[in-house]
Amino acid sequence: MSHMRCPLRGILGFALSMLRDVRTYKFVAVGVSTLLLAEALMFVSVDLFRFDSFLSAVVVTEVTLLANFALNDAFVFGADGKRGNPLHHRLLKYHASRALSIAVNLAVFYVLNKVLLVNHLLAYFVAVVVAFGVNLLTSFVWVWRVRPVSREVLIGAGLTSSTNRSTPRSVASTIRRSPRSPRTLPTRTPYAPQAGGSRGVSRC
Repeated sequence: MSHMRCPLRGILGFALSMLRDVRTYKFVAVGVSTLLLAEALMFVSVDLFRFDSFLSAVVVTEVTLLANFALNDAFVFGADGKRGNPLHHRLLKYHASRALSIAVNLAVFYVLNKVLLVNHLLAYFVAVVVAFGVNLLTSFVWVWRVRPVSREVLIGAGLTSSTNRSTPRSVASTIRRSPRSPRTLPTRTPYAPQAGGSRGVSRC
């Protein structure tokens, strides 16, 4: 039982850290925006142009996938996810990590729409929600390679960076002021033995 608790604690701790990370909610906002885009494209493709709903779902999934990647890369993970991680690597890993979620997405949509005869808009919405957990996990862990950070830690990091910016000035100021300190010390003490020495010679 103790061996089972350690992985569970790690998973729960990771999940809680993701809930405290502001980027998680940005990721959700991007996902909601691309979901609305997907719903609009599905409506245009199926209801207006009368294309097959499953083929439309395949095309819409790829279009929204590229849009989701661009928004996450620019506004969610930013420089932290780009550091030492070239664009073509991120894009390839993004598609590879989405392979499972896309398969889940399309499988759920097919079962709901073709087998259970659920409305295509509702079926696609449920399929996207099911695949969202996989998207979130793989985005943090593998595609952009960032660790969840709480908002307090991010604020603390900003404060430390501001203090680090101020410390070089203080060091520079002390370095500039340090040559002034020897000038205040008495510098004529070495001449005292010469005067005393001359008196001693005259006494002898």
